[in-house]
Amino acid sequence: MAPLIKIASIVLMITIISLPYQISKGCGPIDYSFKGYSFFDTDLVKTGSPFTDFFLRFDDFYHSYELADSVRNTSNLQEWNTIFCDQFYEKEIKEIIYGSVENIEAIQRASEKKKNKLGLRLSRNGFAKHLVDYQCTETIDYLLFAKSCEPHVTRNPDAWGKQKRNSVAMKALIYEGERVFLKLKSNNLKLRYAYQLIRLAQYAGDYTMALDLYDRLLPRIDPVESIVYDWILAHKAGALAKVGENVEAAYLFSLVFDRSDSKREAAFQSFSIRSEKEWQQCMLLCQSDHERATLHAMRASESHSKPVADMRAIYTLDPKNDNLELLLAKEIKKLEKDFLGTEFNRYRKDNEKYHKTPRKEATANLIDLTQFVIQVGKENNVRHPELWRLAEGYLLYLSNDLYAADQVFKEIEKTLTNEKLREQLAVFRLVLKITNYQNIDKANEQEIVQIIKKNDLYKKYPAFKKFIDDKLAYEYLQEGHAGKAFRMHYSLEAIKPNPQANIINDLIAIALDPEKSRFDKILTTNQDGTEMVDDLLDIKGVMLWDSGEPAAALEAFKQIPVAQRGENHFNPFIERAKICIHCKQPDSLLIYNRPAILERIFELEFKANSDYSNSALYFYQLGLAHFNLSYFGPSWNAMDYFRSGGNWRYAKSNIFLHWYFPFGNKENHDLSKAKSYFKKVLEVSKDRERSARATFWLARCDWLTYVTSSGYQAPRNANYLPSLPPEYRVYYQQLESDYAETDFYKWVIKECKYFQAYAR
Repeated sequence: MAPLIKIASIVLMITIISLPYQISKGCGPIDYSFKGYSFFDTDLVKTGSPFTDFFLRFDDFYHSYELADSVRNTSNLQEWNTIFCDQFYEKEIKEIIYGSVENIEAIQRASEKKKNKLGLRLSRNGFAKHLVDYQCTETIDYLLFAKSCEPHVTRNPDAWGKQKRNSVAMKALIYEGERVFLKLKSNNLKLRYAYQLIRLAQYAGDYTMALDLYDRLLPRIDPVESIVYDWILAHKAGALAKVGENVEAAYLFSLVFDRSDSKREAAFQSFSIRSEKEWQQCMLLCQSDHERATLHAMRASESHSKPVADMRAIYTLDPKNDNLELLLAKEIKKLEKDFLGTEFNRYRKDNEKYHKTPRKEATANLIDLTQFVIQVGKENNVRHPELWRLAEGYLLYLSNDLYAADQVFKEIEKTLTNEKLREQLAVFRLVLKITNYQNIDKANEQEIVQIIKKNDLYKKYPAFKKFIDDKLAYEYLQEGHAGKAFRMHYSLEAIKPNPQANIINDLIAIALDPEKSRFDKILTTNQDGTEMVDDLLDIKGVMLWDSGEPAAALEAFKQIPVAQRGENHFNPFIERAKICIHCKQPDSLLIYNRPAILERIFELEFKANSDYSNSALYFYQLGLAHFNLSYFGPSWNAMDYFRSGGNWRYAKSNIFLHWYFPFGNKENHDLSKAKSYFKKVLEVSKDRERSARATFWLARCDWLTYVTSSGYQAPRNANYLPSLPPEYRVYYQQLESDYAETDFYKWVIKECKYFQAYAR
């Protein structure tokens, strides 16, 4: 049985227990992304629609210009290849179209010579060779003209704000291009020249000229199939918007949005309807229900829109419209962020702060969408009615009507034949099952173990791990099991820098329970298969010791078997003139483990209060021990598990936020105990040398207390000592005035430069 538990623990510890990853706690990784769950598979609505990428974008950021340019360039290369009968590799065309102007100039020179010679590299390019062999002068001239326009119409990625453009040079190019346009025979080249000229005029800020060029040039071009029409239409729309024709501009942007993959994003960003009156006017410009449905789809995608109203309108106009299911998926994904597991999501506050979820309008949107989806499911007019019934159950679940959701799932289970839909249903039912877990008992925990070990959906959908972990952690907290809740998210190492009593005590109680469940065994077992109870008792001892309860700490340490109490690593009773954190211990030095240190401290306290003739010596050793056990001493790790070397420079409290530790890192800066013992030395000692030493340690404690206080301001120059206020300089001055004749004083005044500065 033991080997079986060990194997199960190793498997489940990897899958159940996750390392902490905070949004921002101290220095470390900062992740501002939304932290939640999603179980709706968007592949269900991906039917090859060109709008899929646009509508299934679930962040608040637009696509990059680089991506839009990439789509445009790919489409452009494909069209160039089509014009030349698909006889070249697209990479050959790309080398010329998007290559250097020197390439095109070389092609032009070669085409003008009788021998038609190209350089070695270009002669291997089929497209370049064709332009030369067939003396495609008009095409070569166009490519050179396009290159001359390029600097005036491209974005400078390093420029901030509005770019300055040379409008005089741009208009000169327009006049030159129009002169060539009038002589051309190729309609494809006419169209591309028209695009270059209209674009130049718009970028030059002469929007009236851009519109005039459109009206004069386009009628002179016999229709050809080309993506360039939509590029031109986008510039016409932009010019119309600039001259105040907002309604017509919005209509044209909707046409570009509908037809152009490369300009869809830009068209959506430029689309603007400012009032209901403008909306109605724009709808009147539409030539078909398809165009009207596109307008509604665009409005539904805007921020602060009422998407369900537009989805209803699309449904009325064209119930089988591809965009309808894409919008359904988009809205479900938004509502998942608002409602899915928000009660127990451990990042709920961060999501509220950084992503404003749940949205104010979320409840109203959920109700509206659920009612609409129920209607669509009943009327059976859409392309995939089963998908809408499935969405109905999931939306009811998100509404927290778990019974109604379960009834819908049971009803449609018998009717689903599509394998993907059946899998989605199984996912939703598993989500519902996990959500229904309350007052977690051993039977529930056994079910969860089986889900984790054997359920294929748990393995396929990564969100299930976070969902189960967060749900169980929440339920365990409600039941008073802080330790079990903690272990659903963190390893034991994550609590060591700042142990929490309720967590440690809960885990110890579970670990010591002879009738604990298999799940509890997993939670209190290390990855190597050993029981965690000794580690927990050690953490408890350190926690109590640091909290000022040394007797209780010793009791906790003594519950650990002697052989498991750890090796001897410490000696806080040794005196060192220079402060060092990682001091090398002499081989002959007596060293202790944690309980042995406490036993020695109790022994010294007893002797100090009973052997009065030597009490000064014992008090002095106790003062040294408590200093050395603090953050500033070489035995700091007897009372702590983690120390950050930078913390003492910005100490406002003794707990520091840390990205890896959920409760931060608690540092032992308190030197009051050490000071109390050194003061007792001064009260009882008759040995001036020992009194001098105690005074020096008191001065050192005051100095460290000040530089870790909230009022401390570090000097700008790192080579300068901080200026100590008078109340922190008392013992330095006392050492100077009362113990100047001691051997210790004479030694320390030579060895310690900062003592010279503060004493004198």
